[in-house]
Amino acid sequence: MLAVNYSTIRNNLKTYCDEATDNSETVIVTRKDEKKCCDTKFRKI
Repeated sequence: MLAVNYSTIRNNLKTYCDEATDNSETVIVTRKDEKKCCDTKFRKI
């Protein structure tokens, strides 16, 4: 499971999407106030 803040994932979206799909990794996106905003497992389409 990877937890990354919004700015980091925005700047590296392809990398995190590849990590999630290639390695079945769950990616959690956090916001500035430490609230979880997204908890997603990407799947290849």
